[in-house]
Amino acid sequence: MPRNDQAVRQLMVLKRLESARHGLTLEQLSEGLEHAATRHPRTLRRDLEAIESAGYPLLTERVDGRTRWKLLDGVRQAPALRLSPTELMALTLSRRLIAPLEGTALHASLQSALSKAAAALP
Repeated sequence: MPRNDQAVRQLMVLKRLESARHGLTLEQLSEGLEHAATRHPRTLRRDLEAIESAGYPLLTERVDGRTRWKLLDGVRQAPALRLSPTELMALTLSRRLIAPLEGTALHASLQSALSKAAAALP
């Protein structure tokens, strides 16, 4: 499995959730993924848990006996920064990538920007 496969799949799931007003079932989420992506329900559940633990408020609803996941309405826009949820997630994931810069002025500036992005999330 490529190193970034999981992150790319989670970004694709988040992108699908951004565009779904009434939420999506696991089956609907898997239909929207590329054929190369892992689409197993357990994998999708783990992806949803990872997205939620990254700070994205996910709502789980039971509709007609089926579980649907959707983003909290306020997270669709981040007016102070005008970043989409997927852009904010990309910034959150990049926090680990700047570790080699620790101790530099650039690292401090990037940490500050990432903190502002995190604060913009509802």
